[in-house]
Amino acid sequence: MRKWVLAMSLLAAASGVSYTKCVQAMSLDEPMSLLAQGDEFEVIHRPHMAPVHRGTLIFFAPLLDPVGAKTGFTQLRSALSRKGYDSYLVINHTSFSNSESEEDTASSASTPETAATPAGENSASAESTAPSDEAIGQKNEQSYVPPFQPPVLIVELDKYKSQLLAQLESVVEKASETQKPISIFAVGQSAGLLSEYFTEYPDLPLQAIVAFNTYLPDPERNRHISANFSIIAPAVFDIRDVHASSWSKALVEQSTLWAQKNQKFDYRQINLIDELDNPQQTAQISQEIDGFLRRLF
Repeated sequence: MRKWVLAMSLLAAASGVSYTKCVQAMSLDEPMSLLAQGDEFEVIHRPHMAPVHRGTLIFFAPLLDPVGAKTGFTQLRSALSRKGYDSYLVINHTSFSNSESEEDTASSASTPETAATPAGENSASAESTAPSDEAIGQKNEQSYVPPFQPPVLIVELDKYKSQLLAQLESVVEKASETQKPISIFAVGQSAGLLSEYFTEYPDLPLQAIVAFNTYLPDPERNRHISANFSIIAPAVFDIRDVHASSWSKALVEQSTLWAQKNQKFDYRQINLIDELDNPQQTAQISQEIDGFLRRLF
């Protein structure tokens, strides 16, 4: 019961609505605890509320949005529940020490090309601002770090990947009890990391990946996402809304080309004209996801 109250409090704080309204919106939700690599993590299960149980969706919230409130997970999960899909929402307590938010990491560089500015140009810019001798001394002690990522980010990203995959395997095992098709809805870096993981063809009974605003804060790894999606076994529904970072938007054309080259016929891409949590967009995308998954049955 305490975990359920905590989940409701997190949702209320993140979404800016009252605790009572959150309880009403999530009254069907059941909190549970699962184990991943010996560590306990929290999951919120919502059952399907349609005569026919069509499948299960596992939701991975973005960084610093523990229950996906800012992304519109509550409304989307409710809409999909009415269409016959139950869902498991993995509560994300992960945060990177040197990043304020997942989108800030990507948006700090407007494009991948600007992120690769040579160190010499940065030095010239610094000289023009005439810093103090003390500041120059401190700067010389540090190695050059591209502006798109703090030095610790990639290390923490790989740690997060290990945690993410362990949680995925645990939730898939739980969801498999219903013997219904299982799909994933992942956002941002989570979707990017999963694209890497599934190129290894893991033995997981997954039907599809619904990837939302996918990117990775490393230019080399980010540019491989399109190719990864074109060769993995699960079907891919690639979605972006108006808040997708420039790193994610740079993959739009590449992903289509790679899907054509590798004959990934179960790849589909859609770009939303508004935020996902907009009621009209929620209704549209739940319908699109339902139609996409039904064609895979």
